[in-house]
Amino acid sequence: AVDLELQIGGFEFNSVIRAQSSRMDSGGKGFNVSRMLRNLKVDSTAMGFVGGLNGQRLKAELSGLGIATAFTSIAGETRTNVSIVAHENGQHIKVNEAGPTVSEAEVGTLIQSVKDNLRQGDWWVLGGSLPAGIDETIYATLITMIEGAGAHAVLDTSGAALRHGCLAGPSLVKPNLEEAVQLLGMTEADANESNDWITGLLGLGPKNVVVSRGKDGALIATAQ
Repeated sequence: AVDLELQIGGFEFNSVIRAQSSRMDSGGKGFNVSRMLRNLKVDSTAMGFVGGLNGQRLKAELSGLGIATAFTSIAGETRTNVSIVAHENGQHIKVNEAGPTVSEAEVGTLIQSVKDNLRQGDWWVLGGSLPAGIDETIYATLITMIEGAGAHAVLDTSGAALRHGCLAGPSLVKPNLEEAVQLLGMTEADANESNDWITGLLGLGPKNVVVSRGKDGALIATAQ
């Protein structure tokens, strides 16, 4: 996604407000990983679906940072997510577009691109919500391919896509606490009583688990 942030003095509903400043960035969990790896002098290749002028902008920005890309072009326009932030108190509203529908042929092109780039020992980070038109098992399909090629898959998503992905046996999953307990049919209050639920999460198939807990840090667990 393209992330557009508008800074305003304060919220005044049912009126016209002039933005004090604006900022546009390339958004997406995978892109954040590529940018951080670039900061650490580690090469990566950004992949995924891009379309329209927004897609061209994403590719140009990442290339400008020295990040290699191997995008799959789609007919639809890459979505824009808009954040409106009140400068005076930090209150904000974020609106995410639904994004384009991806065709079966476009999904097939992405899968083939993954196959073409598979190398033993590489790490693949699969992240984000699924666009319309994509089956919720897509991450599981990719994980099976990646792990089967002797590479390592890291998954950061939620809901049904996370459940199917866990069952495919990725090297690592990284849900937040809310996503993790939803997956196990629990509440956050239940999870706070003990950490026994982590065993249930590992039992779904991932080799390692990192559960982020906001200001409370994170839990990291392996089968050992």
